[in-house]
Amino acid sequence: MVSIIVLLDNKKRVHDQSVSYINISNNKVCVITALDSHKNIYSRAVGTGRMNAMDMENYIGKILNKNRQAISRPKSFFALFFKRKKIREINKYLDNSSEAVKYRCDCMEWMYRFRGVATKYLNNYLSLFKLLKNGNFNNILSAINKFIEAISKINMENTYINMRNAEICFN
Repeated sequence: MVSIIVLLDNKKRVHDQSVSYINISNNKVCVITALDSHKNIYSRAVGTGRMNAMDMENYIGKILNKNRQAISRPKSFFALFFKRKKIREINKYLDNSSEAVKYRCDCMEWMYRFRGVATKYLNNYLSLFKLLKNGNFNNILSAINKFIEAISKINMENTYINMRNAEICFN
């Protein structure tokens, strides 16, 4: 099963307001997050402004398998995309207990600490978050520190090896 969540922005929306009335400007980045039944996550920045069915096809059409079902937020381009791809849509509302919604909320909270991320590097941040999340780190802040420490050790070991090689060359 694939559940698809689209992050258009982190503004709070008014209940009972249809998507067509929500002002989505072209300077807001759209991030699509897909989660399968094995809890494999696909998260990618797909562009700015509103999405359409062709955007969906370009970004997740290639990764869908044959036995396809989908749960999504009620948006018309999802319905059109599912119809074109012959994907059975399950009429189930994605509540806040959904794994994909939890992932999205955790990701937005994690990104908030950077006080803004350049669109150019957004996919790198999404990949780093996925790495940290897949590592089952309970505290992402300590996980980041461990990650940076591990990278530093690798760099120090490489520097040490290079210095030893240089000493051998000078002898």
